Amino acid sequence: MLTRLVSYETLAAKKLNENQQKEQEKALEEERKKKELIKEERQKAEIKRLKEIEKLKKEIEEEKEAKRKALLQFEHDMQEAEKQQYLEEMKLKEIELRRQNNDKKLKEHLKRVEEFLLEMQREKEVRMKARNEEER
Repeated sequence: MLTRLVSYETLAAKKLNENQQKEQEKALEEERKKKELIKEERQKAEIKRLKEIEKLKKEIEEEKEAKRKALLQFEHDMQEAEKQQYLEEMKLKEIELRRQNNDKKLKEHLKRVEEFLLEMQREKEVRMKARNEEER
């Protein structure tokens, strides 16, 4: 009977040990799952942060491009305004030369104006080609 009691105690101790081991394994598994979940959440947060950074970079690049285009347009407009002012001055000079009846100077002047207009036309064509290339 004593041996039976000892064997029951041994069995009970083994069972208790097995239960404790199972609980420890279960706790370790839960802890591992929690760590895995935390790791996944961190990865998701990092991916979200990286996407936000890429979005901001893209917005910055778009702003830079828009500013660059605006600056180019402004420079172009300024050049055009200067050319128009020059043409106005040439017209006034032409009127003055006509008034003075100076045919030789008038012919030279008209030749310079014509050359200037041709140069403007060439520049316009070059800009159009460049703009078309840029849009492609």
